[in-house]
Amino acid sequence: MKFPPAQPENTVYFRVIDHDDESPYETDTTLPDNYEAIGINGVGLHTTENPSGIGSSTLSINAVNTLGSKTATCYLQTTNRYSGDNYKVEASLDPNFSPGSIVETSNLVAWKRAYVDVRYMWTKGSYVTLMNGEPAQFLIVKNTLDFEVGDRVVIFANDDEAEDQFRTITSLNNFRINFDEPINPVAVFAGVKKNSTQPSLDNLTLRNGLDFVVRNKDGFGYNGNGDDSGFDSEGAESGGGFVEFIYKSKRSVPHLRGFEASASINEVQELNKFWHAGHPNPVGDNADSHYTLVIGRDIDENNNGHTVGTSIPDKNVCFIATEIVNSPGNNVEEISNNSILNTIVHELAHQFRISAGTNIAGHVDANGGTTIPSNDTLFPCIMRYGLNNELNANAEFCSHHNHGLGGEDNSCLEDIRKETWPN
Repeated sequence: MKFPPAQPENTVYFRVIDHDDESPYETDTTLPDNYEAIGINGVGLHTTENPSGIGSSTLSINAVNTLGSKTATCYLQTTNRYSGDNYKVEASLDPNFSPGSIVETSNLVAWKRAYVDVRYMWTKGSYVTLMNGEPAQFLIVKNTLDFEVGDRVVIFANDDEAEDQFRTITSLNNFRINFDEPINPVAVFAGVKKNSTQPSLDNLTLRNGLDFVVRNKDGFGYNGNGDDSGFDSEGAESGGGFVEFIYKSKRSVPHLRGFEASASINEVQELNKFWHAGHPNPVGDNADSHYTLVIGRDIDENNNGHTVGTSIPDKNVCFIATEIVNSPGNNVEEISNNSILNTIVHELAHQFRISAGTNIAGHVDANGGTTIPSNDTLFPCIMRYGLNNELNANAEFCSHHNHGLGGEDNSCLEDIRKETWPN
């Protein structure tokens, strides 16, 4: 705070308040809505820029003469755990903060930030299951169902800078592919595909129409203060999770035939680590709030079951199906763009530990049972199955604030806001 040196006051009084949540779903303007109170984990006002110790709700600081002004400075440490906690810092030369004496900051809102590797899956092919430590003229792969003798194939790894290897298949069995020339050493989980194979949503118009960036903003939040009421084309209220996603498009992953039906959790974890280039022990923007979003077709091997999406929070990976291939027969079941978009929001939300066991009974991951309206009231919460995927043009979560759902833990928005990272 700055004020003229001619003023007789030499002490500035600061206080931090829990400003009301401006999200349109939050209708109670009288109760505090921050999850981390002042004084907990250093949250509050401090006298130094790099604070340590307990934060305070009030401070009084002696002003100093600086460049022709009296200046007093304090520092606010916000929560680093709960999105949506918000604050205003007020300053006054009157210790009683009388009306008209107060200057204040704008509304300061804590957001979560997650980094997402977006990887489209090749529609056909396989991946390496036994490492070649030396140059060899063959590969051991998960299966050879998508290959024939004479196919020209590409052998590729997770490194965008790595040189692909092109070879012709001379013979094969269920798990081994022999080539016309030796190949350089290849690691487990490297991919193999026909040279002519296309990635999922190979139609560029379709892929460009898959605007999951906007759909995720619709569900998790858009404006800094949480008031996203003008964001949807329908004018519906949206957001409220206070989560920002930063996307990085990475090279396509190998085809995971029978992903849900046959891939073990350990297999998924190791494959994710390989295509994550070192996760889960990286640094910077590849830290544990970094997810892999795999978008591709799911093949139902021998009618063992298929999925439109699955999420494994412990492994920081989501899989989203663009089509279901019922094998044998290879009948392709297309999934609409709207369904894919809503499934992406749904599966990313599972990374925040939203599950049927931790939320409203009969609500999360249910086709029937209790219908819980989302915060825009037009459709059920996106965490419920059923009509959401095909008919819902929005992807909203439920909130206890305006639907009378009981305590603060009884809604998906609160689960998102309160989930602490890393997973």
